[in-house]
Amino acid sequence: MAASSSFAPTSGDKQRRVVLYAPDNHLLLALSAIEGLQSTYWIDSRDVEPARLMGANPDTVLVLLDYTGNNAHYSQAMAQAISQQPAAPAMLGVGTIAEGPDQSSQLLAAIRAGVRDFIDLGAPAHDIQDILRRIKRDLRSNQPITVAGVPAQPSQPDGKLLLLLGVRPGLGTSTLAAHLGSRLAADSGDDNSPNNAFLLLDFGLPAGDTALYLGVEGGFHLDDALRSMDRIDATFAASAISRHGSGLSVLARSSSAFPGDETAALVQRLRCLYRNVLCDLGGLDSNSIPTAMLAKADEIWLVADQSIGALLSLDRCLQALEQRGQRDERLQLVLNRHDESFGITAEQVAARFSLPLLSTLPERSRQLRSSASIGRLLHEQHPNDPYLQALAPLAARLAPTTASTAPSGTFSRLATYMSPSKWKKT
Repeated sequence: MAASSSFAPTSGDKQRRVVLYAPDNHLLLALSAIEGLQSTYWIDSRDVEPARLMGANPDTVLVLLDYTGNNAHYSQAMAQAISQQPAAPAMLGVGTIAEGPDQSSQLLAAIRAGVRDFIDLGAPAHDIQDILRRIKRDLRSNQPITVAGVPAQPSQPDGKLLLLLGVRPGLGTSTLAAHLGSRLAADSGDDNSPNNAFLLLDFGLPAGDTALYLGVEGGFHLDDALRSMDRIDATFAASAISRHGSGLSVLARSSSAFPGDETAALVQRLRCLYRNVLCDLGGLDSNSIPTAMLAKADEIWLVADQSIGALLSLDRCLQALEQRGQRDERLQLVLNRHDESFGITAEQVAARFSLPLLSTLPERSRQLRSSASIGRLLHEQHPNDPYLQALAPLAARLAPTTASTAPSGTFSRLATYMSPSKWKKT
């Protein structure tokens, strides 16, 4: 027998009040037809400020916010205010979900404000009951509220973490990350649905370069993810994190500041949700990368070229990693812009620094710039370019071996519409 979704008290339970916190009560009739919400109590938000809501109603465990019509923006402000209160209750939005860019922006804002999920009045009854049963279960067990059945605290990280560390700015690390990530994602799933196979973290300098090459302009950035860390699960990620048309999820930093240990904790959390996490750290001083992030990486690819400046930077980078106890077999060399006629060969560079030579990528700067200037990746213009051929072994090395599973739920039904590529004019 399915668990009850009613919030009415059972034997040994205290009263679990569900409150519609809104400037009017027009939703009460619709809510009274939903099993488990027949006893919803209306509190006029014009009379009771968010700071007084819980003090005046300590038995409230669930707050419903009206996201219909003109009340949506008002409820957004109420959600932000409630989330800042001590012991804030769980919040659900109530409305009729319409797919589209305006609705997507509204949902993203709701996520940021602390709304856990939405009751779509136009959804099948069983979808609504799934949401209510999950929340009631979590309340009864004193567990953090979950979204779409995914624990608020994900399981042990098992996604592979690859760090792309350019030893100095301007070596093409972000270009490599963009092309490799998009190729892997395109090969691993359906371009038109959420994909949990690959996540690209655009953490290098200049900030946002990789996202720029990919044409991804989402409004959810590293700063937002850090603020929402305790609420990030599969559905949240599918809804909030931007995606490229290939299916690659992309989370970029929005400023030049790179947070420390908290970023390492966020990356660990994301590894619970994505099977492969590529982290572009091009242009960063290795000393600014949290030790915890370096220590948790499965592989670290050092990107350099044959120039004297790059080789000196490679030497300094290796010394810094060794001092931090992070120079080990995970480090491998990717020599970009390789020119066979240059005075020193790739094998000599690798031997000089005692590094395994993972790959050489040919000098194709002009072709890459030409594609970037018209907002395209190289494969969209020249699918047989030698640069792309050189990427093939790297892609094969990282290719997932199992099919991805897209999360479900009201938020994730709109994940496709969160992708800027859906609205990009061609």
